[in-house]
Amino acid sequence: AAAYYYHGLILDEGNTEKFHGMAVAALQAADEYFKESKKACEAFNVAPPLS
Repeated sequence: AAAYYYHGLILDEGNTEKFHGMAVAALQAADEYFKESKKACEAFNVAPPLS
């Protein structure tokens, strides 16, 4: 998620519409990966210990 986020920030520095569109797509992907990661983390934290 962090890689997509920073990639989006770098792309957003471009001054063309193409770069802006790619930046938006990268930031949306970062948001989706972050949401999936948060769900996995919450599931791990509520699971009972195995040992």
